[in-house]
Amino acid sequence: MALQILNCLDGRNEVIAECCCLVECTIYNGYPYQIEITDLTFSTVDFTINNILVDGNPISYPLRIDSETSASLSFSLCAPIDELTETISLDITSITDGTETFTFDVNSILPSSLMSQAELNFGDVPINSGVSLQISISDNPMCCNDYYLSTLTAPFYHSDGITICPESGTEAINISFSPTSIGSFSEDLTITINECNSVVIPLSGNGVEALPSSGQPQKNKVDQTTRVEACSPRTVNNRCNTARTIQSAIRTNARRFGKR
Repeated sequence: MALQILNCLDGRNEVIAECCCLVECTIYNGYPYQIEITDLTFSTVDFTINNILVDGNPISYPLRIDSETSASLSFSLCAPIDELTETISLDITSITDGTETFTFDVNSILPSSLMSQAELNFGDVPINSGVSLQISISDNPMCCNDYYLSTLTAPFYHSDGITICPESGTEAINISFSPTSIGSFSEDLTITINECNSVVIPLSGNGVEALPSSGQPQKNKVDQTTRVEACSPRTVNNRCNTARTIQSAIRTNARRFGKR
């Protein structure tokens, strides 16, 4: 087959459900003569294809491609709202060679299948401190996808949105919980992909009393007051008797060695 479609839906062909994806291909003419394309038609059932361009312009027939040269083909591929797999056909009809058919298998996937968590529970976090968790997102889809994050209110915070392209690897969104008061907190984080589909991830956490710096629970303090009992004439306490004996001795010596 001398007419080829290159770099077009030949990898992990996954489109996020209810979203559109820009697909760029190359039509290569390997024949030893110029071909004149009279029709180029996509056939789909559940997917939608529109905005078909050749070399950046709407198709104008006949489309002439010289021998051993190519033309760029681009189109917008939109996935249905449900998860499914479909075979898409591309029929290219030329004056000299009739119709050649190319097929591609494409998956419509839910965005939640790309994320590592369906919810985030931070558990018990001491007040005036913080804990961070991550939502990991894989790079499976065939197109670059923008992930936008809804605004969160304290004590929940998040990093900026991200853009993930094919072969960029797994990337992460950081979510933190930093309570300043005791109590239970919850909020929904909405992650919108390409402004066309979204995932809601519930967030929850508890603000608890902070531990002392030693890290050990603080015991109840007991006020210890030293009581001093005054000696009364009737006190038989040995300490009081001893005190009176010493005082008596001092007075006796004062008289003895004092003024005569």
